[in-house]
Amino acid sequence: NRAANKFDDFDDNVVRESLKRNESLVLIPGSELTPIQLTREHIFEALADKRLDEETGNLVPNSVDLWNQLDKSLPPMKILFESSRPDTIYLLWRYAREGMEDLGGQVELREDGIWKQISPAEAERSTVPATPGGIGVTDFFHYKEKRAGLESIPVEGVLPSVRDIDTGRYPLSPTFDH
Repeated sequence: NRAANKFDDFDDNVVRESLKRNESLVLIPGSELTPIQLTREHIFEALADKRLDEETGNLVPNSVDLWNQLDKSLPPMKILFESSRPDTIYLLWRYAREGMEDLGGQVELREDGIWKQISPAEAERSTVPATPGGIGVTDFFHYKEKRAGLESIPVEGVLPSVRDIDTGRYPLSPTFDH
């Protein structure tokens, strides 16, 4: 039956690359955010509900709210991630955790206002975050669709691009190999 086999010749790599692009995330700086380069560790430390106390080595509640409290080379700007979809923030959390110390599974995503959901209408008007110093989180598909004139924040020194997502170089992308 020809109809039953119409997908037999479909290239699995094309499907995998398309899924990687759609699930890859892009960080968009707010209009007043000082230029910034982040690492997955920065993102993890900003979003984690607990952090290691340097003096005691114990886990303590994470009250860090400025980027320069995580790393002196970062600007003294409030940490705030914005997205119209909460699942995007959870996906960012998942990507940031990859390669980080597990800390015994005792660290979760912060729920104390370090990230906020914006209305879909607000997100549709502009991909730029509503809060001038915030960081918008969007998927690569929407970024690429609205990219004209938009900047993105490098992560691990890499800006989002089709090539770097497809090769696995861009760190805010899924790493699945089906």
